This record gives sequence, structure tokens and C-alpha cells, in this order.
Amino acid sequence: MQTDDESKTLLRKFSDRSRKSVRAGKHYLVPHKFTPAGEVIDKSNFNPRRDLSRLNLDDFRLLAALQEKKWDFKAACESVGQDVEKAERRYKKLSYFEFEDKKSQALAALANPAFVTAQNIEGFYTDQLSDGHRDHLKELAKITGSYKPTTNINVNHNVVQFSVLGPEEQKRLKEIGDSWQEAQIAP
Repeated sequence: MQTDDESKTLLRKFSDRSRKSVRAGKHYLVPHKFTPAGEVIDKSNFNPRRDLSRLNLDDFRLLAALQEKKWDFKAACESVGQDVEKAERRYKKLSYFEFEDKKSQALAALANPAFVTAQNIEGFYTDQLSDGHRDHLKELAKITGSYKPTTNINVNHNVVQFSVLGPEEQKRLKEIGDSWQEAQIAP
């Protein structure tokens, strides 16, 4: 029962918008994000033999530990209780994910507000940005926080306050109102 919970947790950890990891029997299929040349994988360049990792639960555990320990192999082996010499083969199998992690971090560091602004200004002056480039720049701007939400709220609060009248003033006001009403009724 514990392995089912653990496998679901690991599947959620390695599934995101760019990939969906699945369990197939005792193995887990984890698609790659990049080709070995560093290009983003899409339908046109997807090769199942090259771009899918078939992992067992121990591989998955070691992969999670490697990411937590910032790819320190010995510390990861100690945290999951695997022998370092036996885990060498697993580490070679998981070396792609270290490359993927470093590539993702490098791409994330590149897309900062200054980069988005520079690309936008360059596109404004040269007007050579395609629609796809514009869409990507908009998404990067949202991700990096270049668009700051601004909300303007105008509140008008009008309150009419009547002063408190004394008994004499109330009596006089009533007399004026009654006389006005009588004048309206009389032809």
C-alpha cells in the first residue's frame, strides 16, 4: 500500500504541463523534454526509443533523491538506502534528467523581465517579430511578472447628514409643513 502512495507521489512530482509520466505495470514511462542536441521535443522530432525513459520504482526513488540533493550522487544513494556501487548503473540511466534540469534552469534564467523588454524593443524597431514570437514574449512576460496588475478603484461616498433639531424647531417645522400641505389642498 505504501508503494502505491509513493508511486502516485513520484508520478505527480515528475508530471507537469510539459510532460505526463505514466505507470505501465511495474515500470514508469517518463517522457523527455529535450532531444540530446538540446532542442525542445515536439511531435515532429519525437523518437520513442530515444525520448522515453523506462524506470522502475528504485530508479524513480533515486531520481527524486538526486533532484533533492542537487545531483550529489553519494548523498542521494545514502538518502534512499542504495549501495553506491550498485546504483552506478542507475545513475547512468538517469543522467539525462541532470542534463534536462540544467537546461531548464538555464532557459528559466534567460527569461527575465530585462530580456523580455529587450526583445520587445528590438521587435518594435525592426518589426521582424512573427506572431509566434509575440505570443511567446507575452507568455514570458506573464511568467516573469513583467505585467503588473493595476487596479484603480474610485469610490464616491455621499452621505447626507441632518442636524438634530430641538423640540421647538421640530414643532415650528411641523407647522410650516402643515401650512404648506393645507395650501396645496385648498384650490
